[in-house]
Amino acid sequence: MKVKLNSNMITGVLFLIVSVALHILIPSQIRTYETSAVTAATVPTLLIRGMILCSVILLVQGILSKEKTNTRFQEPFSLKKICCG
Repeated sequence: MKVKLNSNMITGVLFLIVSVALHILIPSQIRTYETSAVTAATVPTLLIRGMILCSVILLVQGILSKEKTNTRFQEPFSLKKICCG
């Protein structure tokens, strides 16, 4: 199976997965009981949302880029093959 990828697409997807996971985890990790507009979770939430935005921009930039390399996935990933040859 041939897939055309570039580094921006791979990096964008990886950072998107990490940032969405962090965005889901923030409410359980930073508990706030304040009622004001700015709480302890405000700055981390804004940073994670900025990371989501940047990773989406990077992913779109990679999709629209013309410089892609053909990647062929023939065999399933195996840690044994990487370690032991």
